[in-house]
Order: sequence, then C-alpha cells, then structure tokens
Amino acid sequence: MTDQTMTIQKILQGRGVFIEDIMDKDALHIRVKRSRIARGRIRGLVFPELPKNVMVIRAKDIPGRNSLSVFDAQVPILSSGQVRYKGEPVLLLAGPDEKILEDLLAQIVVDYEEEKAEFNFENPKPENIFYSRVIERGNGGKESGGPEGPVTKEFTTGIQEHFYAEPHGAYVRWDTDTSSLHVLSSSRWPFHVHQTLCEVLALPHELVSVTAPESPDRSLGGKLWYPSLIAAHAGLAAWLTRKNIKVLFSREEDFLYTPKSSPAVLRYKAAQDKEGNLAFADIRILINAGAYCVFAKEIADRAAFCALGAYHCPNVNIEVCAVRTNLPPMGPFIGMGGNLSLFAAESLAEILRAQARMNPLEWKKLNLVSKTRPSLAGILPRSDLPPPELFDISVRISDFSRKHSAFELARKRRTSANRLPDYLRGIGIAIGCQGSGFLASEEEKLSVTLELSMDTEGKVSISQSAVPGSYALHEIWKNTAAESLGTPAGDIYIAPVYTEGGRDAGPSVFSRGITIMTQLIADCCELLKKKRFRNPLPLSVSKTFHLPPSNAWNDKTFTGVPFIELAWAASIVELRIDPLTFIPEIGGIWMVVDGGTILNEAEARKSLETAVNAAIGWAMFEHVDYVNGEIPRSQFTAYRIPTSCDVPTPQIEFLDAAGKRPVKGIGELAHACIPAAYVNALNQALGLSFCGIPVSLDGKKFSKEAPL
Repeated sequence: MTDQTMTIQKILQGRGVFIEDIMDKDALHIRVKRSRIARGRIRGLVFPELPKNVMVIRAKDIPGRNSLSVFDAQVPILSSGQVRYKGEPVLLLAGPDEKILEDLLAQIVVDYEEEKAEFNFENPKPENIFYSRVIERGNGGKESGGPEGPVTKEFTTGIQEHFYAEPHGAYVRWDTDTSSLHVLSSSRWPFHVHQTLCEVLALPHELVSVTAPESPDRSLGGKLWYPSLIAAHAGLAAWLTRKNIKVLFSREEDFLYTPKSSPAVLRYKAAQDKEGNLAFADIRILINAGAYCVFAKEIADRAAFCALGAYHCPNVNIEVCAVRTNLPPMGPFIGMGGNLSLFAAESLAEILRAQARMNPLEWKKLNLVSKTRPSLAGILPRSDLPPPELFDISVRISDFSRKHSAFELARKRRTSANRLPDYLRGIGIAIGCQGSGFLASEEEKLSVTLELSMDTEGKVSISQSAVPGSYALHEIWKNTAAESLGTPAGDIYIAPVYTEGGRDAGPSVFSRGITIMTQLIADCCELLKKKRFRNPLPLSVSKTFHLPPSNAWNDKTFTGVPFIELAWAASIVELRIDPLTFIPEIGGIWMVVDGGTILNEAEARKSLETAVNAAIGWAMFEHVDYVNGEIPRSQFTAYRIPTSCDVPTPQIEFLDAAGKRPVKGIGELAHACIPAAYVNALNQALGLSFCGIPVSLDGKKFSKEAPL
C-alpha cells in the first residue's frame, strides 16, 4: 500500500492529516494580541476582567529564552517592551472558547510610546543595513565598452504571498505522567521547532518531541522558521496551563501577519563592446529583509551569485544589501533571492541585445559562461555550466526564431501604420539556475546524518528528519535503497519524521531531500553491503553528508563551487494582448531543463508545472502592498492567484541524462526564468521596456523612455 493510498484511507475514515483535523474537545486555544504600531515601546497594559479559565501569557512568563534563533537572526517570542513591526506578538490569551478569547483580546488596551518607523529600503541609512556583500572582478566595474555607451536601469520585484494547503498552526499535547510536550507542527524544519521549544521553556531535550504531519504538502516552502514561533507560543501555553493546546490561524490572519517574499530594488549599469560582449557591470541590489532579517545572508548571497545571470563579464562591481525595516520579517520563498537577480539580469540582457542589434539567441550564446569564460564565482565544474543546447531545444520546440522575427516586423509596421491590429503579440526567452542546498559555507555547518538498518528478515528501515515535499520522494528513496540492496521496495520502511532520538537533517529546502538525502541513502546502502560480509543481521549504519573536496568554496572571495549541484533551465513565453482591454493572454510556455538524472519524470513535471503557475502569478498580478507598515484587509479578498484559465499547461523537455549525471534540484527553476521570459514577451508586444514585476499596465511599473 502506497503512502498516498494510506493518507486517502485516513481521510475517508475521519482520521485527518492536517492540524485542523485533530479533534480534541479538551484542548485549550490561544489568541495573539498584536502590536498596532510599527515601532516603539510598550508603556503599559489595561486588561478587562478575565474569566478564571483564561490565562494571560506575557514575555515575563517565559521560563527560558525569549527568542528563537535562525542562523544569525534573533526573533522575539513575545515583545518584552520594544516592538519593531505592526502585528508583532505582544501577549497571548489561552482558554477553552475561541470566541471569548477574541472578545477579550479586543478589550485589552496597550499603551505605546510610538517612534518613527522605517519602511524605506530603496535608499537605506547605513545603520539599517543588516548584511552586505561586495564583489569586484577585473577593474571593479569601471566604465568601458562600445560606442553606444552604458545602459542604466532600475528593476523592482514585488512581494508574493505563500499559499498553503493549510494555514500556520500547531498542536501540543501535554503529558502529565512525564511532564513532557509532544508537538505536531507542519514545519519543514522539525528539529528547529524542537530546539526552539527547549530554549524557550528551559527544558532538557528529552522532554520535548516534534513530529511533522505524515502527508507531504507541496506548499510548505514558506513554513521554514515561522512554525517554530507558533509552536513556541503553543508550547509555552501548554507548559503553563498543563493542558493540550491547539492553534490554527485563519486564512486572513495568515495572510496579514506571516512572512512574505522579500521585495527588492536592483540597479544595473552595464555596457558591451562593439561585438556585443559584456564589458562591464556596476550593480547594486537592495533587499527588504523586514524587522528581524531572517535568512538575510543566504538571500543576499544568492542574489549576488545570480546578479549576472548566466553570463560572463570581465569587469564587475556588485553590492548586495539586506536592509532592516519595520515591516514584518520577510524571508525564505521560492528562489530565495536568486530569482530576484535573475529577473533583472535577463531583462537587462534583452535591452543589451536590442542595443547590439542581435537576435536573443545570438547574444545569449555569445555571452554565456563556459570553461573559458568564468562565472562570477570563477570557472564552474562542467556539470554546473549552462548547456547551450538549452537554447537550441527551446527555440526549436517553440518556433521562437520565426515568431520573434514576425512579431518584431509586425510591431514596427504597427508603429508606422497608425492603426492597431486585432492582437499585439510578443515572445520572450530567458535562462535561469537553481542551486541545490545552501551556499557551501552554510551547508557544511549543518552536518546532515542518515541512519539505515536491516533486520534479521532483510527488511530495511531508513531514519532521517527531512520533510518530503511530495509522496513521490518517499518512493524515490525506497527505490534507491531497493535497487542498491536487491530488496523489494515493499520491504523498505521510511520512519516518520520524529525528533525524539532522531537526527537533524536541517531545513527541507533547496531540494536538499532529492540531492543530499538520496545520496546519503545510496551511500548507507553501500556501507551496509560491505558490513554484511563480516557481520550477521541485524545491522545499522549511518552516514554524514560532507561536501566533496572538489566543491571547495571561499566565502570571503566568493569563489569556488557554491552549491551541491547547479541546475539550469531556459524558458520561452508567448503572449497576445487585446489592444482594447490590454489584458495579456499567454499563448504558450516552453521549458527545457538541465536537471541531471531525473529519478521520477512524472513527479518532476508535476513539480515544475506547479512552480510555473506560481512564477506566472508573481510576474502578472500577485503582489502584497504594505501601507504604513500593514496590509490593508481589503487585499485579503482581492489577492488573486493564477488559475488554469491564466496559465496553459507548459511544454517541458529534459536534457538527456545519458551517462552518470548527478541528481539536481529543479523545483525553483520556474521562478528563475519564467518571469523574465514573460516580461520580455510583453516588452516586444507593446514596444516598451518593463522594469518591475508584477507588471502593471497603468504606467507605474514601466518606462516609456526606453522603447525597444
């Protein structure tokens, strides 16, 4: 019986797989009193008369540390007097009736001493720069190039909302006999939840256990660190009340207060020589990291690595800054910073190729990094280089060259004919990459370990804590072990994610499950086979992941091999636009992917199709606006995500994986190239130079000063 069949059975039997499905009539609930100012101090609190079965929980009630750590960022569990964004948790109410808690919450008055909030990140003060990365190559980006001079352009990327199968929540069971806490959290990093609870409650490791829901959720990408905050609130309430606690955000609360993707401003100045080769680039990227700058270094460094896209430039100056503001913490999202730069780099490439009077394919191949044309990080291994055939195949399957020429001719004729055709048409091409795992310097610190055991009957158990993003990943792991050991896949058991006695696999992001964990399973199987020659069953082996020596990375000079693997994709988007309504209609999407060895093609296609949908939403209309530090509630009902009517099924091709090729992560590739391809198509259709996503046709997001 497959994992998916078992999950369907649970649903049909009334045994849910989401936190909302947990039926515990005796569990208490909690509600959060949130700051109504973006910056300031709490001078006092006024409470209504509270029922005996309702408890107020404040920062002073926390027995341990009042913060959670995410690498180099610290986030308060509850405000201890200072607030840094609207919506920051000030206190908790715990009680049996959710409606009564809501009514009481509204009656609590918080007296603030308000301070001037900082929302501007486009021109930050030096004291608001949390992290910066400066990279120089060649002459440091000093101006040089052809007779037409440099191109100067500012690009912007907007804030996108996570959409989950279930909003954020947690369930904590209080065990009276052992005075311990058992937590269910839909987190992609269960051990971080465990560690946070131990630190906040000042408890030994053995008094806390954390499990993740058995059923994988493709939309868990944003549930990386924020579930630890919610679990800390629930765990704190359970510890103080000695009761079970269930907390589940409403859709509106989740939309208004949970982390979003980081917006960015990307300023480029670049020039090319008379042959069309990039000659210099001066780049400054500013990323809004919100109040507590969670994962700011990783996001900024990925943005830096992708600042030139897939192209070689001998003279470069790049500065990337993660800026602290008084908005809620931003943070991890699809692309994790690299997609911000790739949109700008590919949009700039389209402007430069038009200036050079070259077709897109010719310009891109001319400037593509290779074994003789180093990337920003230096010469990359052959398996990490963008294959030129990505362009060849994508152009062939989409008929790009013919369409691009025809649409260009039609646009030029339209300008002189003084009349509009039935439709304005455009087609755009872009290339992007995805690095598997964290940047090498951070990945090595995580020290991921997997344990594999075989009993006397030859059945195999795999113990690890990576949260799968789909049912298929468990099947891939089972098949990997079965093929190596010669054991039926049905005899392979993947132990549930459970922190008690388990090993920390780190956060399940950046395709670490398909790259690191799959490799560890294969390595453990080899160790087990060797051990069986000398030892009887049962046997257990374990293996810790280490980057190979060939993946040496120098964080100071920003050179070497930055990721476990680097995948590439080229995408093409075709549009037609009604000249009366100016509503874009996507006529086709094509992607050609260098994903190394594809272990499950059907699942790989499904993952990419889901990601294409999100990428088109980011490019077309998904955007959150903060007004004076908060999201207007009207945006909750107005926020739109793409449907099948907006996005046709993409045509996806994978490069032939003949020979021994590594397994690469591909789930974020759509965000790396689809938005730029979409905007480049829009540029051609309208003859304008768009510089921001999501694209607005009201004149706010594009410039008429640089027509194509």
